[in-house]
Amino acid sequence: FGRPDVAAAAKLNIVTAAVPELLDKVEPALSVLGKTWRVGDDPRIAHIAKIAGNFMIGCAIETMAESAALISLNGGDPGLFLGMLGETLFNSFIYRSYGSAIASGKSPGPPSGLQLPLKDVRLTLGEARTLGARTPFATILQEQLRYAEGQGLGTEDWSVALAAVARTQN
Repeated sequence: FGRPDVAAAAKLNIVTAAVPELLDKVEPALSVLGKTWRVGDDPRIAHIAKIAGNFMIGCAIETMAESAALISLNGGDPGLFLGMLGETLFNSFIYRSYGSAIASGKSPGPPSGLQLPLKDVRLTLGEARTLGARTPFATILQEQLRYAEGQGLGTEDWSVALAAVARTQN
């Protein structure tokens, strides 16, 4: 996990899964890029963990965008609100960096466009269908991303696009 600037700073969070003997061999090389996190013996679990993590980031962005819209449309300062949440209830990098982007309308890094988050949501929904899991938030997130794309926001970072959508939907 990590944007290009995080990778350049060697602070990625790398999800790994394989038999311990193999991970023991490759972790020194991976540690040059950041911290490794073992999530099991089956390599497929690392893939699923990455999809699930990206899905969680998307859900966090959507809830921040909707909440910021409520604050803003009522005359409040979404930057102050999201800043407070990023320092208290949701004290994490995701809430601080994307909260700031949502409040300012400026991408937290180079705009990545909506194709990558749409792919991640599609993979989440596909995995859920395969297993028979219910993921209504994934469906909503996909709808919001597609709506944003239809509004001409396809080249924006998902935080900026979802914030714009939340402020304008009826």
